[in-house]
Amino acid sequence: MNLLSSADADGCDPETLDRCNSLLQDNIHPVWDFIILTASNEEQALSYRKQIEFRLEKGLLSKDIHYAVVPDIEGKRIGSGGATLNVLRYIRDCSIDVDCFSGKHILVINSGGDSMRIPQYSACGKIFAPVARELSEGISATFFDEIIKSVAELPSRLPAGMLILAGDILLVFDPLRIELTGCDAAAMSVSENILKGTNHGVFIPDDEGNVKKFMHKSSIADLREFGAEDNDSNVHLDTGAIWLGENIINDLLKLLLTGSKINNEKYKKFINEKARLSFYADFVYPMARDSCLDRFYLEIPEGGYTDELKNCRTSLWQALHKYSMKLVDMSPAFFIHFGTTAELLKIMTSDIEKYACFGWKSAVNTNIDASGKFSVNSSFVDKNTEIGDGSYIENSLIYNSKVGKNCIISNTTLNSVKIPDNVVIHSLKQNDGDFVVRIYGINDDPKLGFYDGGTFLGIPIRNFLKEHRLKVSDLWDSEPYCLWDAKLFCKSASMSQSLEYALSLCTDSAGSCEIDRRVSLQQSYEKADIDDIIRRANPDE
Repeated sequence: MNLLSSADADGCDPETLDRCNSLLQDNIHPVWDFIILTASNEEQALSYRKQIEFRLEKGLLSKDIHYAVVPDIEGKRIGSGGATLNVLRYIRDCSIDVDCFSGKHILVINSGGDSMRIPQYSACGKIFAPVARELSEGISATFFDEIIKSVAELPSRLPAGMLILAGDILLVFDPLRIELTGCDAAAMSVSENILKGTNHGVFIPDDEGNVKKFMHKSSIADLREFGAEDNDSNVHLDTGAIWLGENIINDLLKLLLTGSKINNEKYKKFINEKARLSFYADFVYPMARDSCLDRFYLEIPEGGYTDELKNCRTSLWQALHKYSMKLVDMSPAFFIHFGTTAELLKIMTSDIEKYACFGWKSAVNTNIDASGKFSVNSSFVDKNTEIGDGSYIENSLIYNSKVGKNCIISNTTLNSVKIPDNVVIHSLKQNDGDFVVRIYGINDDPKLGFYDGGTFLGIPIRNFLKEHRLKVSDLWDSEPYCLWDAKLFCKSASMSQSLEYALSLCTDSAGSCEIDRRVSLQQSYEKADIDDIIRRANPDE
C-alpha cells in the first residue's frame, strides 16, 4: 500500500486537496503541549533527539512545545502498548501536579522498531526518512516534519487528551472535519474499497457511530459476514491514528500507581518484554462494543502468548471496557505508508506526481534535472553519470558512474562504478570510523531468510549460498537465519573498499573479507554514526 484515498489523487475533491496542501505548506504554529516519540532503545532515542535538536536550532520547530523521546526499557521490546504506558509515566514524572493530563494536548508518535523492511532507514528511523520536499534552504523534509505539519491544527479541534500516531504513516486530511466533543476515544479511519480492506485493519461501526468490532487482514467473505462493507462496497480502514480522552489516559496511568506515586512493581507488570503489550490489540480491542473478555484472552499477540500478557489483559479490560470509541471517517483523505523498500521506490519515482499537492517533486536540493525519469533528493550528480529510469538517489554524491534501473542509492559516494538494476546501495559510517556498504534487492524482505523463501539480490538465499559456495554457518551464528542478521557485508576503512566488496556479491564469487569484519544489516545499523547521517542529509552543516 502506498496511497489510500476515497478517490485517486488527481480525482479527489479540489477543495480538500487545496486544504491539505495548505496544511503542509503554510507556517502553522502548533499548540501541542507534548510531542513525544517512542524508540526501541537508547541508541535510537539518541538519534531522534539529535534530529529534533537540529530542527530546534534551525528554527524549524516551535520552542513552545515539550519534545521528548522515550525509549523501551534497557533495549528490551515492550510493545507499542508498553511504550504508550511508558510515555504516561514520563509525563507524570515531568509534572509537579498530580492531575498531570488536565487540559493537555499530547501527541505520541509510535516510532520504535528496526525498520527491517526498509533497512536504509534503520539507523535514522523511518520517521526521519527524507521526503521529496525542501523544508528550508538546503534542508530536505523528513517523514517527521510532514507528520507534524499534517496534525498542526488538530489541538484546536480536539478536546484535551492524547493522539497516538504510527511513525511510518502520513495522514493528510482536513481537520475541520474532526469533531470529538463528548467522546471517550476515537478511531480515525478512511473509507476504501473492501478489496483493500483485506490487507489492513478494518473498523466496523455500530448504529451510534462507535466502533463495534475491529478486524485485521480479514477475507472479503469475513468482512461481509460481520457487516464491515457499506452500500458503496467500502470499509473503514484503520490509519493507526487513535485519540484517547483525559479519563482514559488517567485510568491507564492508575494501573501504574499506588496512591499518587508510580509503583515500580505495577510498572514492571505492564512494561516488560514478556507481556509485550500491543497498543492496537490490547488497548483498542476492549473498547469495541462487541468485544468480550473470553475472546480478548484468545486474541493472538505478535510476540507470543504468555501468562504475563493474560494478567495484563485482565487489568486492561477492567480499565477500558467501560469506554466507547467513536469511529471518525476522515474521507476524503490520504495516508502514505513507508512499509517496504519497493513501496518507497514507487512513492518517490513513478508516483511522485500524485504528491505534487504536498509540494513533493522529483528533484530537491540537487544540481540535476530529474525530468521525471528518476528522482534525486539532497544529492550531487555529475554530468558524466548515467541514472537508469525509475531510480531514486538520496543524500549521495555520484561521479562518473552508471546507476541501473529501479535502484535506490542512499547515503553513499559513488565514483566510477557501475550499479546493476533493481538494487539498493546504502552506506553507513560506523562509530569507530569504518564504513559498511550494504547491498540488497529492491524486493528483498530482510524478515525472511533461509527457511521461509527469503531472497538476497532477488534470488533465493538457498541458491545464493550454493552459487557462492557458502555454508549457513558462514553467515549466521544461530537461527532463524534471516537476511536481517546474515553477515554479508564487509566493514572496511574506506567506503570505496566496502562498496567494492558489496558489488562483488552480485557476481559469481564474492570478494575477500576477513571473517571478523563481516557484519549484518542489524550489526551495521546498531553501530552507525548518527552525526554522519545528519551531516549527509544537510551537507551545508
